[in-house]
Amino acid sequence: MNNFDMAKFESFLAESFREGNLFRELRLSNQEIEHLKNKYPRARFNKIVTQDDSEDRIWYEVSFGL
Repeated sequence: MNNFDMAKFESFLAESFREGNLFRELRLSNQEIEHLKNKYPRARFNKIVTQDDSEDRIWYEVSFGL
């Protein structure tokens, strides 16, 4: 991810988890998942299996809760 893409992704995350929301379903790429795992090692990621999964992005339940 280049710096522009990273800034856009960080903005997307801030919007997704605003107002204290600690759980979301997000469609993420492998690179985005790896970034989140490195930045937030205590976060939990649960892959959601769907019929429309593409190779580029996969649905995950992302939780920052306890």
